[in-house]
Parts: sequence; C-alpha cells; structure tokens
Amino acid sequence: MEGMNIRHLLVVVLFASTACAQERYQINARYSDSGAKKQFSSLGEATVTFAKIGNSEFGIRVHASVKDPRDGKVFEFDVDNQYVAAGTRITPERNRGRYNENAAEYRPKVERVLPFIYLVRFGAPGDERTYHFQGGSYTVRQRAADGGVEASLYEGDELLGKFQLHGGEYQKFRVETAGKIALTFVRL
Repeated sequence: MEGMNIRHLLVVVLFASTACAQERYQINARYSDSGAKKQFSSLGEATVTFAKIGNSEFGIRVHASVKDPRDGKVFEFDVDNQYVAAGTRITPERNRGRYNENAAEYRPKVERVLPFIYLVRFGAPGDERTYHFQGGSYTVRQRAADGGVEASLYEGDELLGKFQLHGGEYQKFRVETAGKIALTFVRL
C-alpha cells in the first residue's frame, strides 16, 4: 500500500461499503448553429456512480467518452469527486479528475455541474432550492412533468442543465457545454 495514506484508504473502504448506485448512459448531442438545430445520437457512453458516504457526505464518479461527429475528436474524462453538503453550502472534499487533451478545456463546466447531478436525484425535494458552491449561487427548480419530475439548474440566469426523473431515478439529463452544444445523457 505504498503511496496510499490512511485517509485515502478510509475513503476507499467507505465508498465500497456505502449505498452506491451505478448507471450507464448513452450520450447524444444537440448543436445550435445559426438558428438551425442538429441532433446527433449515440456519440458515446458514460458510467455514473453515486455514493452516500455519511449524513452530509456524498460522492459521484463519472467516466465518459464522446466522439464529436463533426471532426472525429474523442473527449474522455474520469472524475471521482467527494463533497460535503451542510445546509445549502457544498464543499469539495476530494477532487480526482483525469481529462484527455480534448476534454481538458471542459473541466470547469463538468465540475461545476457534478455535485448537482447527485443532489437533484438524492437531495431534499422542493420546488426551488439555492445552493452555494465554490463562490457561486446555484438554483435548482423542480416541477411535475410527464408523470415524474423535471429539474432545472441555474447559475444566476444561465441554464446549466435539465434533469428528468421518474420514480426517483434519472431517465435523462442534459448539460449545456461550450458555445451552443448541449449533451444529453439518456439512461440505458
């Protein structure tokens, strides 16, 4: 166990022994260019692992690979983060992310949305909740839709993502990326 400290070992043991859920998603994209929208399906896959570690601690791991249909570039990342949610304040506890060269520029956007992928699904329900995370204020607005719940995530007036749940589980979620590109993660 050279190179592994006791805190890291404890986190690994806790992550392995806590309530975890692992889900697979197909990644689709929508490009909006000059008013025209183009849809692309099956551009890649993602595996998302959710973990409740303690009363206020949670972890989320996302491994994704997406191929841009316009130029064939592959964007890959593997993020394994842990957070503490105390009331409305979210604090990063651990951040382990690996991004390939193409995906590196998207790291801030991915990691800005990441804790909310967990909190929308497992957090306290409510019509509207505001969280404070890394110097920003983020609002989650929920409403009943199509026999389930639709939630929207905003930072100020900027829409960062939409989430659709049925029976407490994601059917799909959409994350706005750079420019006019939105990635949709559809549950397999």
